Amino acid sequence: RICLCLSALFLVSSARARSAEPTPEAIWIEGEAATSHDFNNHNWYRSSSVAMDLLSPGTPGGESGDWLCHFQRGEAAQSKQAVFEFETQEKGPFAIWIRANPHSPGNTFQIDGAAEQPIPRTQNREYINLHSNRAGEGGWIDIRFLDWLYLGSYALEPGSHSLTLNVHPAPQGDGNIQAHLGIDAIAIVNFDWGPA
Repeated sequence: RICLCLSALFLVSSARARSAEPTPEAIWIEGEAATSHDFNNHNWYRSSSVAMDLLSPGTPGGESGDWLCHFQRGEAAQSKQAVFEFETQEKGPFAIWIRANPHSPGNTFQIDGAAEQPIPRTQNREYINLHSNRAGEGGWIDIRFLDWLYLGSYALEPGSHSLTLNVHPAPQGDGNIQAHLGIDAIAIVNFDWGPA
């Protein structure tokens, strides 16, 4: 009888544990859908020399996508920010990814207004040269690249949250001061997922 009672208790506990597991939740935000921002959408990030079809929600070789971008250099370079508000229905942890330009060392992010953390540099998860002549003569290369960057896992409660992406002026590889960032998309998930 004791064994039967323990077995029944184990089954009930297991059922409760399974029912307590959060429902898989995925949140997708286009970079250009920021709740608020003071980016300048500089033409250098949006000109005909940029392969806009490689940006979400575009189609490679077809329809153009879009992104939120900023570029300033020299004495004109100033700190800017973009805020993305979102709602979670389930309890975390939530992994946060951004598909963005990885080539400025000064940029940071904040979750729910917490302390700024550095945005990771290139992680080679989907490292794409966005120059439209990347496969042409000379194989053009500049800083207009795109990569999926993992910002970490966060114990978010159900409700309203925000992700803030900050652009800060910083010396680049050639010593010039620049403030720049391009944000294509944001993915927030509470299950195992990663760009492939």
